[in-house]
Amino acid sequence: MSESYKVSNIRDGFHDYVGLEGIAYSDNYELKILLSREIKGLLKAEDTKDGIRYIINGYVDFQTAFKRSANVSGLIAFAYKRMVEVLKNIEDYTLKAEGVLISPKTIFVNEDTSEVAFIYVPGASFKVKDDFIRFTEYIMKNMNHMDDEAVLLGYGIYSIIRQDHYEINDVVEFIDEHSKKKPTKLITEIVDDDKSNIESNEDIKVKHDSPAKLSFKFKSIVERIKPVTEDKHKFRQVLILTGTTVIVALLVVLDIASGL
Repeated sequence: MSESYKVSNIRDGFHDYVGLEGIAYSDNYELKILLSREIKGLLKAEDTKDGIRYIINGYVDFQTAFKRSANVSGLIAFAYKRMVEVLKNIEDYTLKAEGVLISPKTIFVNEDTSEVAFIYVPGASFKVKDDFIRFTEYIMKNMNHMDDEAVLLGYGIYSIIRQDHYEINDVVEFIDEHSKKKPTKLITEIVDDDKSNIESNEDIKVKHDSPAKLSFKFKSIVERIKPVTEDKHKFRQVLILTGTTVIVALLVVLDIASGL
């Protein structure tokens, strides 16, 4: 959606609120449901003479939480899993996914409990898939690219949601599989183990403008990394995204991997 709207923080009595300026909402059955129910994963709404506002006691926006999180990959995983859960569960209240506003400024995180909550705008018809992509692009742009776990997770999710046809459950399945496999840990172990194959530090001279000279046993390493992923595309992605100089050098022998 267009981000021409403005998010405003309001302190009123004992509550902290967030309001939206520039987004129209409808006084319809969705508003009545939102005002009368406590819906898990959605911020509680209040209707005032100045418009609808949402209670955010104990929450900060995702943008803030992301910048100061000590566990970015965990925050990313929990945010997406909660997002998918909310988009599915609100159907039980006859609310629609298009009413959920997805952006770093309008997703809220309780840093004490790790709970994630979303804004629902009655009568809105946001383009959820487009917002999903923009939210993921924000994460990729602003993450620490030396954090291998966060990079693999963020770019893995992005590769899924950029497909023309995908199910939101695909994102959750990927996150669950990622948490089980821990590919960067495996790759680090492989690199450490094969250091014995390097005769001296001069054997590897990695330059930005020329290929690396490696004395690794390429075929052995590729064979051991191969099970981490299911196909050549994902295999290439793991190598690219680890941020490990030695692993990036293995891109030179990807054609060997495809023939194993």
